[in-house]
Amino acid sequence: MEPFPTEAAPRTVCARCGNAVPRPNGSATYVYGVGPVGYQHCTACGANWRYLWRDHPAPRIKPGDGGRGRLFAALGGVVLATVVAVGVIALARSEHWNSATPPATSAPKATKSTTPQTVSKAASAKYRSIADPMYGGRKEFMDWVHTTVASTPEYLVDDRVKSYLGDARADLAEVAGLDRRSWPPAVSSDVDQLIAADRTFLDDVDLLQNAPFLYSPTFLDTLNQEALAVRAADNEVRRALGLAQVA
Repeated sequence: MEPFPTEAAPRTVCARCGNAVPRPNGSATYVYGVGPVGYQHCTACGANWRYLWRDHPAPRIKPGDGGRGRLFAALGGVVLATVVAVGVIALARSEHWNSATPPATSAPKATKSTTPQTVSKAASAKYRSIADPMYGGRKEFMDWVHTTVASTPEYLVDDRVKSYLGDARADLAEVAGLDRRSWPPAVSSDVDQLIAADRTFLDDVDLLQNAPFLYSPTFLDTLNQEALAVRAADNEVRRALGLAQVA
């Protein structure tokens, strides 16, 4: 049996005889390679054909349909809610501007003090009493490193390094133990940076007790840079505390 001819859409007249054809009312049938199709038949000449199925658009809702009534009800609810909301806002604005009593938010806010937080003079003096010996000991030790350490016997180098580390770490522990609960966070953060820089420096000073580092120009330069970083951190704290900086 030859396949039915395929039309692009349902026909209203027969292509063979020209007689009118009733509108199709069947369901779609899937044909492999073609897709969903419907079928039509001409009762006048007996011709049969198929057409490509297209989903029909949803039927319009008649004015009397309950669906349209529900749609209008829903839209009416939205409009009513919008009108109520606008009315509430308008009423609130009217009360805001017309009330004899000014709203709480209209009162000028208290101006925050622009005076920066400071550390008490006693706390600043306490810091200086620890930081000055730290600076003096570090400067003297680094002068010795730059001028004498290369010609000093290793056992004397070890003694000098251990002696300096003992004093320097004790001073650093005092700095770390300062009561900073009332200090401004920024100043306290500067102290933390000083402690971190000094710990790095002292850890590397400890390596001077080993010959490879003692005679390494690169290591000695690194140690010098770390000492300068400690001095810079110390000066940052001094600046925040209003103390004289060190050179």
